[in-house]
Amino acid sequence: MLSAHEISSVKKLHSKKGRLESGMFLVEGIKNVDALLRSDYTIERIFATEPWLERNRKYEQNTAITKLNDATLERISAQINPEQVLAISKTKSEHFDINAIADKVILLLDGINDPGNLGTIIRTADWFGVKKIVCSKHTVDCYNPKVVHSAMGSLFTSNIYYENLEAAITKLKQNRKHKVYATALNGTDVKQISFEGKSAIVIGSESHGINTAILKICDKLISVKSAGMSQAESLNAGVATGIVLHCIR
Repeated sequence: MLSAHEISSVKKLHSKKGRLESGMFLVEGIKNVDALLRSDYTIERIFATEPWLERNRKYEQNTAITKLNDATLERISAQINPEQVLAISKTKSEHFDINAIADKVILLLDGINDPGNLGTIIRTADWFGVKKIVCSKHTVDCYNPKVVHSAMGSLFTSNIYYENLEAAITKLKQNRKHKVYATALNGTDVKQISFEGKSAIVIGSESHGINTAILKICDKLISVKSAGMSQAESLNAGVATGIVLHCIR
């Protein structure tokens, strides 16, 4: 049984302010917690129901685990339908060291503010082997519970940086010789692009696109063209990311 104080402490991590103040975040669900346990993140505590505990007794010696019933798990969960287990982990503060960037392809995100989209982008990038993602300061917090949930474990194997994108792009071009491609409706069809050497792909929000100042310092505009009969104004940022990365790979 959890005390009112313990319940309040966990629920504070639902908010960005609570996560920043504590340096902790929530990880929920069987697959996500399993991925967390295999990662190098520091786990502070796990709350789990009996079915999860029965399958995972091996973690009890090295991890603080508290048994809960379903009703209590629902009280502390950020999910509508919590799934057996919730973990509290320490966040990581990733420093964008340009001298450590040897990756052939990296992703830059400008103002992605939908948590589901960011989680999908992280998961999609991981699928295509892209492990480094640079986010603008206006991009949603990667430790938002919805981001963590939709990333499906890929967050724990990726490096997510929050930086000034203009400065990051300038460094990538000058120090690492990346060619920077920005996705835009008026860009060249991505299928016609021959990606050679190192590439940095800039993805903007669906509602606002990419900041004009950033567009000016990119090397080329690219676009995922519609079939010509679409009534949609734009393509989902996560879907666009997948198509572009597929074309590169």
